[in-house]
Amino acid sequence: MSDLPLTRIGDVGISKVVCGTNPFFGFSHFTRARDIWMKEYFTDDRIREVLEKANDFGINAVLSGCNDRLYNILRDLGREGREVHWICTPGG
Repeated sequence: MSDLPLTRIGDVGISKVVCGTNPFFGFSHFTRARDIWMKEYFTDDRIREVLEKANDFGINAVLSGCNDRLYNILRDLGREGREVHWICTPGG
C-alpha cells in the first residue's frame, strides 16, 4: 500500500484522495449514450477491480450515495482484509 497522506475523522484514517463512483453507476455528466455505456461497462467485477487497484495505491475511501450493489462489493473487500471506508451521502 502506498503512503498517501491521511486525514483523521475520529480514530479513523481516511486517505486524502477519495474514489468517486459516478462512472460506476452511469453518471457521466456528458451524454445519455455515455451514461448507458458506463452502466454496461462497470460490472461488479470491474468496479471491484478499480477499487482494489485504488486500494493498492493507498486510497482507502469511496464516496457515493446509498447503494446495495456497492455495499456488497465493499463488504466483500473488507472480508478479504482490505481497508475501504465508505463515505455515504444521503439521497432522495
